[in-house]
Amino acid sequence: MNYFFWFLLNLGVPTLGPIFILSLASVSFGRNTARELIVASIKDGQLYWSAIALSSAAIYELNIALIHKREVVGTEITMIQLVILIFSILIVGCAVLVANASLDAHEREVSMRTMSDRFPKNRTLRLSIGLTTVAVIAYASSHAIIS
Repeated sequence: MNYFFWFLLNLGVPTLGPIFILSLASVSFGRNTARELIVASIKDGQLYWSAIALSSAAIYELNIALIHKREVVGTEITMIQLVILIFSILIVGCAVLVANASLDAHEREVSMRTMSDRFPKNRTLRLSIGLTTVAVIAYASSHAIIS
């Protein structure tokens, strides 16, 4: 049961919390408005920030595991260090992608495109959801393994 609450607070709240809160707008303003709000809130790469924060928390937790687990053997240390490296690469990749998404959003704003851009056709939305999902799964897996 503790793992469930850890999962809910450390992974669910930062990734799904804002989406659920925005979906409450459907009660007052309708489903389409809620959908537009949700897409607008993540379409320019804002979800990358969640992946960065989750990866940072995972690196912290893995470092604590390295420090406190004195009985860790060489292979386990190497595996934990490899996972830390993967999370670090994910952080740098997401930082670059959020910068690109921000520049793209700025370019769209300057060029004043038509209303057909309300739902993005670029890959930013799908990629940010995918990388955040990777961070969530990897963080949950690493937490389960080192706990």
